[in-house]
Amino acid sequence: MLLFIIIAGCPRPQDKIFTIGIIKSSQKLRVIQGFKEGMTERGYIEGRNIKYIFREIDEKNEQDVNEGIKEFFAQDVDILVGETGSACLRGHKLIKGTATSLLFLGEARPVEAGLVKSLTHPGGNITGVRTPDTIPKALECMKLSIPSLNNIYVPYNPYDKISVTEPENMEQAASHLGH
Repeated sequence: MLLFIIIAGCPRPQDKIFTIGIIKSSQKLRVIQGFKEGMTERGYIEGRNIKYIFREIDEKNEQDVNEGIKEFFAQDVDILVGETGSACLRGHKLIKGTATSLLFLGEARPVEAGLVKSLTHPGGNITGVRTPDTIPKALECMKLSIPSLNNIYVPYNPYDKISVTEPENMEQAASHLGH
């Protein structure tokens, strides 16, 4: 009888509440909403077996990124979820050697961004969602719509590694269109 009472008082593995630390920016709330909806569909109910902690981080400020990620570690997150950009890159460096995993959401070129070693073998405790590379098709559609199109001006964020690589990818795609 005493053994039954002791066993009954022990937490079961399915009673564990998983803590997800989400680095977010206000521009991509739909991505985070979709992630949470997907987790709910798979049986993870907020407050019952999963808890979300949000932290908006200024990706241009390395100190803010570091402090935000360290706050997540202090709250013992199981998974760090990040949108694309320097926050994920910095988070990837900070989780090395820890049990915390990183999930990136919506990265078009995770290998080029330095997040994973390869698409088939990401390595370490990182994985994510790769978005389709739409630049070649977008340029093709623009050229079909406006045959006289010769120049396109594209603003970019010099602090975001992917933004810096995009002009090269656009030039490659444009060269296939004969420009």
